[in-house]
Amino acid sequence: MRLRLGRICGIMIHVDASWLVIFTLVTYSLRAGYFAVVFPDHTGAALWAMAIASSLLFFASVVAHELAHSVVARRHGIEVEGISLFLFGGVARMRREPSLPGSELRIALAGPVASIALAVAFGLLYWIRGGLAARDPLGAMSTYLALINVAVVAFNMVPGFPLDGGRVLRALVWGHTGSLARATRVAAAAGQGFGWLLIGSGFALALMGALFNGFWFVLVGWFLVDAARNAAAQTLSQCALSGVSLSQIIGAPPEPVSGEESIQTLVDTRLGVHAPDPVPVLRDGRIEGLVGVPEVRRFARALWPTTPLRAAMVPLTTHATAAAGQDSWATLVQMSEQKLEVMVVLAEDGGFQGTVTPQRLLDAGRRLARTVV
Repeated sequence: MRLRLGRICGIMIHVDASWLVIFTLVTYSLRAGYFAVVFPDHTGAALWAMAIASSLLFFASVVAHELAHSVVARRHGIEVEGISLFLFGGVARMRREPSLPGSELRIALAGPVASIALAVAFGLLYWIRGGLAARDPLGAMSTYLALINVAVVAFNMVPGFPLDGGRVLRALVWGHTGSLARATRVAAAAGQGFGWLLIGSGFALALMGALFNGFWFVLVGWFLVDAARNAAAQTLSQCALSGVSLSQIIGAPPEPVSGEESIQTLVDTRLGVHAPDPVPVLRDGRIEGLVGVPEVRRFARALWPTTPLRAAMVPLTTHATAAAGQDSWATLVQMSEQKLEVMVVLAEDGGFQGTVTPQRLLDAGRRLARTVV
């Protein structure tokens, strides 16, 4: 579940339900720890007010960090879907990878630069308010916010994908080798290595009795390992599918079946229960529809022997179409955005050439990614 907060610079800001967990933990730790120590004579209400305000400003800083990434990405022609706050911080959702290593480097560094600027601003406010010795709530909040923004920069600049430092590493390797795929593999390996280091450290902390801290180290480490693996897989699939036409993926047109055949015959001879693609159906000598597993499952099994395919098929005209020469990666992005389960692929003469599904494109991307250098 995601809640829309609104737009900043035209970019939609979302809050995931999991964010409430980290917001609550940060707020409580500030109330029971930092502010309780600095202001032991303040009331509980005052401490809670400072903790909540500081926590909100911290996550506003996270949004500013991601917003910097997003603004620079848009300047380089990359569309940004939005920014999401979740359990592990924030993420800017970009529709595609940068096309040049220089663009990748500038986008990656934009977030840390914004966080450094915020740290300096909060540090100046701390100095203006007289420091902690002045026992000023605003000064104490500024101290925390300056330090936490420095911590955000330090963590994010670890050279492991998909952290900002990992993207910087990828940009440098990409610029040196000229290969986005090779650079992604290097940065992702570094990211997974850092994640496993955190997991190992977490178990060590747990054995020493620091169960809560150990748990968080393991959780963050697991997230980084998984995120590095998934981000690398997506990038390598993009590298593999970009420039590859749909006709190269789907191959020769599939053999159509008569609309008078029964569902049972199709299941027994062609479809099966795990068929990846729908089957074209002939009617009056022309392909007029498609039948796949979802269409078959709309009918009770007892009706399969007596129900003709023309009664089960989905008319061809109701499906979105794509040209056989269309780029495979662009098609996968389109299907994801429009939530399409299948697209009809048309040959140059406008005739039916086949169908493509997101799963088929993903499988092809994974297969071809092994050969990308």
